[in-house]
Amino acid sequence: MGNLKLRTKLICAFSGILLILIISSGITINNLLKIEKDVSYINGAWNPSLVAIMTMNTELARIRFAVSGSIGENDNNIVKIYEEYIKERLQVIESNRAIYKKILEADEEIDPEDMRLLDEIEKLSPLFIQLRAHIFSLIKEGRHEEARQIFNTEYRPLYEKLRKVYETIVNLNVQGTKSDLEAIDETGHFSRILAISLTVVGFFISAIMASLIIRSVNTQLGKDPGELAIIAQRVVDGDYAIDDDSIKKGIYGSIVEMVIALKQHIEHAEQESENAKEQSAKAQASMMQAEAASKEAQKKTETMLQVADRLEQAGSVISSASAELAAQIEQSDRGAGESAQRLSEAAT
Repeated sequence: MGNLKLRTKLICAFSGILLILIISSGITINNLLKIEKDVSYINGAWNPSLVAIMTMNTELARIRFAVSGSIGENDNNIVKIYEEYIKERLQVIESNRAIYKKILEADEEIDPEDMRLLDEIEKLSPLFIQLRAHIFSLIKEGRHEEARQIFNTEYRPLYEKLRKVYETIVNLNVQGTKSDLEAIDETGHFSRILAISLTVVGFFISAIMASLIIRSVNTQLGKDPGELAIIAQRVVDGDYAIDDDSIKKGIYGSIVEMVIALKQHIEHAEQESENAKEQSAKAQASMMQAEAASKEAQKKTETMLQVADRLEQAGSVISSASAELAAQIEQSDRGAGESAQRLSEAAT
């Protein structure tokens, strides 16, 4: 990890944390969906079915009380009111039975025990019709003792049997609701534990990643970024004495080496510049000497040319004089010859 770029390290760190958050969110969302499904099932199935069964059981008890209350009544109008009341209660029972049956048929995971109990209710319920009709016919005829006898020996036992079936169904629905509520509670508890665990894990992973990144960055930089900024500004200002004898590693070590090399190059360049100045001064002095010598030589040349001109003029004068002297000598020789000849002739 020490050789990775800072951007890569940060990406890896935040990707890890993000992955934990995604996993946590995914599990939480899945648990919430499960809880929502269970709650929807409770609201859409358990609660309505429980209400329907309990309503049916309650209405059945009301009908029993109505039948029991009508026994001994000699006013047929009141008896008729009881019959109308029972008829209304039976309609309520039938409507709730239809609701309960529809809920069972719509359930994808229907419990066979529920269907068996519902079938038993549908088998027992018609038996009450004949008994009630017989009891009310006896009541209308004034045969109350016979009606009471049938009520106690036939109607009541049948009612108790049907009531137990209803209670069994109620217990099944209550137990099912309780099981789903416990499942919801377990899912919620698991979600809380998981969220806390992932939060703690994320915290520790974040702390570890932050520590590793800080350590790695310090290893790469060698010093705190703020200290490096101060060192860089010192170098910009011309202060190259940045070596504080601390451990030289990472970018700080490279900066120290670079500044030392830069300082050496600058010193070498300054030395070369001084040498160049000295050589330039010497060259300039030599140039001045050469220029002076050139001027002196030119002056001497001009003097020599003047002397040569004078010598040339003198040579011309001498040449003219020599020619004149030669002419004079020749003339003298000629005169001497002639004189000699005359003397010779005179001698002869």
